[in-house]
Amino acid sequence: MTSRAPVPVDTLAQPHIAPWTRALPALAAALTTLVLGAIGLTAAQLWRDELATWSAARRTVTELFAMTANADAFYLPYYLFLHYWMAIFGDSEVALRLPSLLAAAGTAAVVAALAGRWFGTRAGWCAGLLFALVPMVTRMAQEARPYAFVMLFVALSTYLLLRALDEPSWRRWAGYGLALAAVGLTQLTAFSIVAGHLVLVLAARRWTWRFALAAVLAVLPAAPLAVLSLGGGQGVVGMIPRPGLLDLFGFTSVAPADSMMWPQLFRSAATAWLVLALALASLLLSQRRRAAGMLAVAGVPILALWAASQAGPSFFFARYLVFLLPVLVIAAGVTLAAIRPPAVLALALAATAAITVPDQLAARSPGSHDAAFYPYALFAERPGQYADYRQLADRLRREAREGDVLVYANRPDFWFTDIALDYHWRSADRPRDVFLDRDPLANANLTGTEATAYAARLAGANRVWVIGVGERQDPFAGSPALMAFPARPDKAAAVQGQFVATGVEQLPGFTVALMQRR
Repeated sequence: MTSRAPVPVDTLAQPHIAPWTRALPALAAALTTLVLGAIGLTAAQLWRDELATWSAARRTVTELFAMTANADAFYLPYYLFLHYWMAIFGDSEVALRLPSLLAAAGTAAVVAALAGRWFGTRAGWCAGLLFALVPMVTRMAQEARPYAFVMLFVALSTYLLLRALDEPSWRRWAGYGLALAAVGLTQLTAFSIVAGHLVLVLAARRWTWRFALAAVLAVLPAAPLAVLSLGGGQGVVGMIPRPGLLDLFGFTSVAPADSMMWPQLFRSAATAWLVLALALASLLLSQRRRAAGMLAVAGVPILALWAASQAGPSFFFARYLVFLLPVLVIAAGVTLAAIRPPAVLALALAATAAITVPDQLAARSPGSHDAAFYPYALFAERPGQYADYRQLADRLRREAREGDVLVYANRPDFWFTDIALDYHWRSADRPRDVFLDRDPLANANLTGTEATAYAARLAGANRVWVIGVGERQDPFAGSPALMAFPARPDKAAAVQGQFVATGVEQLPGFTVALMQRR
């Protein structure tokens, strides 16, 4: 005998509520997220990952496909989207980040709608507003990377799955499958959400072949990206350590070694522990069965990614788990919604907002995007250090003369200094990159390569600007803290043998030396 489909909570408890009124929590959540994300949208300049986005998206479609055979294959759909977006709206910092801001606002709306449908209107209000307050949501809303989109598609696919389970139809299952395909195309690791969705299907006591078919078909578009990404040479994935047992529970983190995963995931220790406590408390409420379902949607993918990271490349990294924020926040919103009377609930929401303020402010500091590991930057020579590409470009723009040349002491460097200058200093009379042999476009990746006939390349130059990564006296020296290798000895010798330094200046994250021919 087939079990009867569950009726959405709002239909049972509040039939008198008009449809437009039910939309208010979603609208409020989206607007709050939009406002919070717009405040300080460009306070932090583009950091290395966003510079990679810009470098990739400005290429032709053919060049993009060539690049992703060597690097960042898993970001190809996002790069393609941004390629066409930039063609219409340009590539200013606002233009590059605006899609993420809109995606974050859309996620907040879906979070509110999902919570409202399954747990009631109060839960929709609480979950939507709580999601908007999470500092990591603000960070991802202000970053030209695909993480805000993956949150959107995970939330949307979960919502559409519940709709399909409530009122099965081919149209609803097709919508779920499309949203799930978008998840895989946006972030491969986020496809592990299917394991969490399976829990909901089993809990509904209705194993349906339509769910299986939707999941199988959804993975097909992302399959080529998975093959390329797992084939090696695809960037940071190969650098992530294998997680231990404590990492599974979030009490430690693979990077930095002395941190914990949950504060990194929320970009706020206070917010993380508050949301997790509220989410677990939902298991004590009358709607504990559905709350347990939401927690399972978050917990099972964590277990799946942890297990997968034991056997092959590790994907167990806080940034790759951001897609779980919507479901964790929904479970927390259920507990908030249980607070009575309304005045006490309002105070609780105000207190929650106050708790997030310090980390919300920190998310908008000038160096916040370089601080990729909460609460500090893993790659830094001193506390608060960040790569100030704008100041570097402004300094060179003011002082450079016709005939000057540029030397990047530490190329290839982790910080994409050459790409940063390409972005911030677009001038036909900019000093020539004297040692460059093949640029990132010619190499079909994100790094340029240099010719090794250094002395010959310097012929005819009277002044050389040497740019080193890190703050030090010798621009040719390396900086282990910043993953910057020393310049090749023959490269440094060629420059120093023909030129003498007339000035060395330390800028945030860089050393700039002006050298005059002897």
